[in-house]
Amino acid sequence: DETHVIDKFLLPSGTRFIAGVDWGYTNPCCILVLAVTPDQGIYLVHEFYKTQQRIGQMVEMAKKLKDLYGIEMFHCDPSSPSNIVEFNSAGCIALAADNEIRAGVDACYELIKSGKFHVFKDTAPNFVDEVSTYHYPEDKNVTPDKNVKDALPVKQDDHSMDAFRYPIYALKTSKMMRKSIPYDHERIDTKEAFSHSDRDIKKLMRRLDTDDYDG
Repeated sequence: DETHVIDKFLLPSGTRFIAGVDWGYTNPCCILVLAVTPDQGIYLVHEFYKTQQRIGQMVEMAKKLKDLYGIEMFHCDPSSPSNIVEFNSAGCIALAADNEIRAGVDACYELIKSGKFHVFKDTAPNFVDEVSTYHYPEDKNVTPDKNVKDALPVKQDDHSMDAFRYPIYALKTSKMMRKSIPYDHERIDTKEAFSHSDRDIKKLMRRLDTDDYDG
């Protein structure tokens, strides 16, 4: 929904950053960076989305994003424990996300419906594309022995959706969302910060395109 896409603005002091990670090689890998503000707003501020990325390359990107945003935790696709070990070995705190798909999708829906979630304009084009086509199967495609309420979303073009679902489901019951974070009204000039991060990310992506990694 384009109503959730907004211009970048000054994030308040006390904003914290987490990330969701979906592995991929032939299919795109995806890292989404989410800002969690003291008033429990959640903003998608950065998307890394690319095919043919080995784990060494993903680790390099995760380290760069961690340094840029101060990411506290990477919530990762649990299908590859060895990749999660690589992230942690590189100093990027990572854990295997709870992969309860239906409960995770419901948590994402509740967040979007609440009006507390927004996407910073021009930062996550693949997420915006995927969320517009993310859907459940039609009733006629649900087998007679399967309750419609138990149906899962169609598994197609959902890489950023998975990367979004992992941290959102974790946040639903986390202390980060339950407790009040002090709010001192000091603000961070994210326009300058994002300009800086965009330049750095572009440089890194060019290097990742040319360097040879052992990932």
